[in-house]
Amino acid sequence: MERQVKVFLACVLGTMTGLAVALSVPEIIWWVGAIIGGATSGLFYALPEIKHYAPKAAKIAWEGLQYAPNLIRALVVYRWRILLLLVALISSGLLVWSLVVFPEMKLAPGEAGEESGVAVLFALVAIFLVLYFVVCLALSVAFIANYRDEILPAEDRDYAKTFAPFFSPIGPLLIIAWLVVKGTPHIVRGSIRLTKKACGLIKEACSFTVEFSKTLFTFIHSKELVLCTVDGALAVLLSYIVCVTLLTLPLGPTLLLGGLIGGLIGILDYEIISKRVLHIVSSK
Repeated sequence: MERQVKVFLACVLGTMTGLAVALSVPEIIWWVGAIIGGATSGLFYALPEIKHYAPKAAKIAWEGLQYAPNLIRALVVYRWRILLLLVALISSGLLVWSLVVFPEMKLAPGEAGEESGVAVLFALVAIFLVLYFVVCLALSVAFIANYRDEILPAEDRDYAKTFAPFFSPIGPLLIIAWLVVKGTPHIVRGSIRLTKKACGLIKEACSFTVEFSKTLFTFIHSKELVLCTVDGALAVLLSYIVCVTLLTLPLGPTLLLGGLIGGLIGILDYEIISKRVLHIVSSK
């Protein structure tokens, strides 16, 4: 009885989901709802198995990757460097925006007056100063604490010293000078490397998705899963023709009647065709 209930509920929910999609998309592609309904029916039926086997499938798919694990390790190892650079760029960008770009912005008539504009300008400068204070405080704590590794890892100490001037009030000017003198070649090479790595990450994302899906399907595959998927798709097609094309029912009744049709198709297929006629599922 447990399998029959799972099949019935999976087909009901899958059919209702597919109909909702079919009624939401343009009429010319309403049949997409049948695909979604079939996939959703199978998903609902195999949900306990998916929860159990998904971590194993993800682990197997992850083991075949190269760029993504290296990226994760780099983010962990260089977390302090990334944090310092982000704060420096945000602070510098905020300063330049508040002192150069903001005054040139034209306030729309009747919206914000000059007083509110000056208030926003001072607020942005205050935020900028607070960011500098937090960064300087963090660096001071790291240096005063005798360079303890748990505060600032050993490989990041020289890096922090080198970039400390960029957090001073002349930090934006130093960043601009560095970009002009030394940064341009690094940016060009870095852009090329970043493009290659981005392509590698996209390729690995596709590879991970395919491998994960294939492995997970191998773990959860069953005849009942295929039955629910096929019946869910057929139920959406039949329900759409009956409820929308022939009866022209509104959304609510369409979903309720379609769900009932899907559940009946699933249970009849399971009990009569699959079990007693074709004998493709166990009768136990």
